Amino acid sequence: MASTEVTPKACRFGPARESAQAVIAAALGETCLSATDWLSLCRSDPAVLLAWLGHDEVGEALPILPGDSDGDSNKRRHSKLDESSSRNAWHILARWADWQPTWFPDWSQPRLSGFRQAIHLAGMLARQVAPRLALQPDLAEAAARIAGIGQFLIAARKVGRWTPGGGWIRLAAHWPLPPSLRQIWSRLDAPLASFTRQDSEEKLLRLVQVVWQLAQGRFRLKSAWSGPPLSDLLATLELDAGDFPCDEVPELPPLSPIGSDWLWTELGRLLKETASARQQLQFVERECQRWQRQAIQLAQQQQELLQQHKLRSLAAFAAGAGHELGSPLAVISGYAEQLLRQEKQLERIQALERILAQTRRIHALVLDLMFFARPPEPKKRRLRLDRLLRQVVGRFVCEAEQKQITLSCTCPDQAISMVADGSLLQTAIECLLRNALEAAPQGGRVSCSVVPLDSDQVQVIVENNGPGPDPAWQEHLFDPFFSGRQAGRGRGLGLSKVWRIAELHAGRITWHRTPHRTTQFVLQLPRS
Repeated sequence: MASTEVTPKACRFGPARESAQAVIAAALGETCLSATDWLSLCRSDPAVLLAWLGHDEVGEALPILPGDSDGDSNKRRHSKLDESSSRNAWHILARWADWQPTWFPDWSQPRLSGFRQAIHLAGMLARQVAPRLALQPDLAEAAARIAGIGQFLIAARKVGRWTPGGGWIRLAAHWPLPPSLRQIWSRLDAPLASFTRQDSEEKLLRLVQVVWQLAQGRFRLKSAWSGPPLSDLLATLELDAGDFPCDEVPELPPLSPIGSDWLWTELGRLLKETASARQQLQFVERECQRWQRQAIQLAQQQQELLQQHKLRSLAAFAAGAGHELGSPLAVISGYAEQLLRQEKQLERIQALERILAQTRRIHALVLDLMFFARPPEPKKRRLRLDRLLRQVVGRFVCEAEQKQITLSCTCPDQAISMVADGSLLQTAIECLLRNALEAAPQGGRVSCSVVPLDSDQVQVIVENNGPGPDPAWQEHLFDPFFSGRQAGRGRGLGLSKVWRIAELHAGRITWHRTPHRTTQFVLQLPRS
């Protein structure tokens, strides 16, 4: 006795040779299938239509049909399908590979050819009449074709022993189709029921029953359902047989059968060529990434060179400005001191002391400016960087406690020695620490650490949990007199000093925001 259970793999049949060749060529990029091409394939080969409508976990669902209307929306959909020819082909191939079909219908046989022509006729008739019933043409055509494929599977005994209504329900339960189409199978034997003109699901079902009775009669096929009579269906839809021009629908050209060996051989070739293309693509991607990294490095180097050129130009300007300020400042200071020694009135003495205080302030500014412009020649000697860092941090402990800031210093267990000017290096670390303490909020954190990179380079990292510099300041952060703090809180020469000291030691100073929302200034120096 034949089984009454549906075997899904037995129901899923393979494509014809012409369809398989077209889809494989599109997947390889050897040809580009337009929306019209895809529609022709779906109408010509039921295996392509079922794969197109496949609605399961293998991949995303495609539209009901590629579409063949002339409206603007369909033109846009045509354009989108034209651009995704290869992706659509892979979608179809993924369905076939998942199905692993072992049955490849020979559509050249008269009986199977009649079913194929009937499927096509029913689909075209449903499309032509659908607008009169206010139905969507694509859905109507797909539903009629799906009903015909179900007729074909039941007639080919691929659903097990058929009983009235049972085969359709089993197909609807097991086939991976959109829910709206699966309902057509589950209700194809349903008797007539009263419905309104707005009941689109019921109208679609009755339209499918009409076109399939007409298609069966045209190609003399044995009916696979015991549904309502044709006359009752036409009356219910307020149509007559003349509304369905069966003679105006041209027949489909014949298809050639293939075997499973041919399909799997072609799929193997496809996978081999795809693997080769993937290797080439990976090589191109690696090369692009390499060039991108080099471009980023060159851009960074160019930016650093421009920054250094700008700072050197500022240094030359600062040298001239410092010299021009120094001479009149010395004259003002000398006369003020002379007057102060001779003055007896208290008010004038206080005024002269204020003048001298301001001249000393300007003098300190000129000294900082001249340090940036014409720093002293480094007196390099071998020193312990870890010891120097601890000493400098120790001088800021009281200041950090007054501001309620946690100050820490981290050095490796082994000694970190290097050749540098200890005095200049101490100045650079002091500037970085002072900058960090001013940036950290009350109750915040400031940390210093020494990180040996290798035998040639070492880093001094000063980190704080303040808001950090504005990204717009990055270009000017190491410029003299530039400060993001409020006016009067600093001269804006600390970081420019650090940059100058780093340059004197063939090093560099950089800064960045960390993922933990802290700001790090990194002084990188050679160890020898």
